[in-house]
Amino acid sequence: MNENKSRNAVIVILLITLLSLIPLRSLKFEFNIEKLFPAGDTELAFFQEFQQRFSSQIDDEFIFIGLKNNSGIFDHDFLVKTDSLSKYISRLDNIIKIYSLTAFNLIYFNKEELNARPLIHIDRPEMYAADSVYLFQSKEYRNLLISKDGKSIAIAAFNEQNLSDKQKDIILNGIKQKMDALGFDETHITAKIRVERIYISEIEKNLKKYLLLSLLAICMALFVLFRSVKTIILPLLIIVVTIIWALSFIAVTGHSLDITGSLPFLPAVRLPRVSSV
Repeated sequence: MNENKSRNAVIVILLITLLSLIPLRSLKFEFNIEKLFPAGDTELAFFQEFQQRFSSQIDDEFIFIGLKNNSGIFDHDFLVKTDSLSKYISRLDNIIKIYSLTAFNLIYFNKEELNARPLIHIDRPEMYAADSVYLFQSKEYRNLLISKDGKSIAIAAFNEQNLSDKQKDIILNGIKQKMDALGFDETHITAKIRVERIYISEIEKNLKKYLLLSLLAICMALFVLFRSVKTIILPLLIIVVTIIWALSFIAVTGHSLDITGSLPFLPAVRLPRVSSV
């Protein structure tokens, strides 16, 4: 009788474990710095109030791109390619706004009439000298969108919040492929969504690696203690089943492993600086 109960219990545990493997595919990792602060924290409340009052959430969702032309930015081919990239980014889904020198218009008054002209006359090389003088005399452009040596230009884009991993990948991969196709001398990109994707990818990879290393370390410790392979099988199975059930429960309940829950795996994560693509 006891033997039948034990067999049935093992079968039930095995079935639950096998079923628990299914939700693991939907286990998500979340990147949210705010989760580091406890609920009701005064500093967090001040930060959230500031975001709501000034709508600063959008500014956090930045994509900064640096493009270099060895012969200088006032080169017709380079400006055409920069304008092509700017227009491509502006047409991407979930892009809210973009700042690019090739897309800016200069607003001015001519007597009582309001007029506009391109900041850079891309198709009129004879105007490049005058455009260059104006740009380098304008602090708002010179300090933000042009390098001091005049060989690099910056593009700033802002995407919508709370994008899915697939949406983030579409934006980043699309920009990378477009830059590669245009063939700039040198390109750089940094973005919040890029940091998030790299962080999550590294955590997923390190989670698998450290779980395996932990199991190996436990096996060695148990073998040293009991000096028998048979005696370590049951404790090892209990540990594996417990981990599977715990992760599956997180996935089934709709929760995710956030930045706090993944802190044990942070030492191996190397987030990039503004890196070339």
